[in-house]
Amino acid sequence: MDITLTSEQLSIVTTADRLLADLFPLSRFHEGKAISPSLMAINRARLGELGLIGVCVPASEGGAGLTLVEQTLICEALGRRLAPLEIIPTMLAAELSVASGDLSAASAFMSGEKSAGILFPETLDATDGDELAEENWIAFGGAEPAAFLAMDPRMAGVLEPENISANWLECLATEISFAKGIRLQKDVTSVANGQLFTRGVVLTSAVLVGLTQAALDMAVEHAKTRVQFGEPIGVNQAIRHPCAEVAVKTKLARSQLYHAALAVEQLSSDACHLAACAKVLASEVVQTSCSNNIQFHGAMGLTDEFPAHMLLKTAHTIEKWFGSVEYHMAQIIKFN
Repeated sequence: MDITLTSEQLSIVTTADRLLADLFPLSRFHEGKAISPSLMAINRARLGELGLIGVCVPASEGGAGLTLVEQTLICEALGRRLAPLEIIPTMLAAELSVASGDLSAASAFMSGEKSAGILFPETLDATDGDELAEENWIAFGGAEPAAFLAMDPRMAGVLEPENISANWLECLATEISFAKGIRLQKDVTSVANGQLFTRGVVLTSAVLVGLTQAALDMAVEHAKTRVQFGEPIGVNQAIRHPCAEVAVKTKLARSQLYHAALAVEQLSSDACHLAACAKVLASEVVQTSCSNNIQFHGAMGLTDEFPAHMLLKTAHTIEKWFGSVEYHMAQIIKFN
């Protein structure tokens, strides 16, 4: 299997990275430039204009008609630039709307007019049957989501916000809130779409790989420019070796991620297994990379004014999406 990126895919990476850096600068966390719901709608519209939200929706339905591999590259850029997490469920909501025949909703999601939050069962192992469970859901939502995507490993459905009663709390990562113990109404329309859940596993793994790379880049740059006792701190093995180790593990996680994306796109028999492996590898290395980054920056890395902590907090938030490490480790064991 060849996972080498083509020139077109590299161009997508460059375009997405530049646009996301422009729309969602890190300075928004510390200079009173938090993104309001109205500004977020404008930014989503710009993403929609370039086809980044409907990247996997067929061209015949108004999307870009690309594959999960390109969508994975975009989500990796989302993590690298600390873009709002609501973009991922909005992508998936557009795809589910097309699959269920609701082209009007799909168009609204793809254009950025509407955004989606997301719900997962508190215990994925307890999901079975051909309907979504009624009780014990966890919800994540950005600024004023117009709909919620409810998903378990077998079923998926789109809910209106008024169908969710919850006490929202601000997540560790800003720009997103969460709630627990949510009960769904009995009349929620859902469809069998386990493939969409697996795609979500890949996309969240991509964000984690992007966060890992961002933390590594930040740590390496600091190691090159921070001078102590007349030398950059990067000359010390205590700094240099952990950076090298994370760089190797990041490359491994990225290779597994691209392998999983291609396998899921091609409907390979081991696609779920490969996606689980990607999620586990990405979840493990992102913790190391983000923690090292904070430690290498010393006291400055612990301050709220410095963005290092935002990478770690965002990683803690999204690594629970589409199954925890423990859940996916159990799936890997079952496969083997």
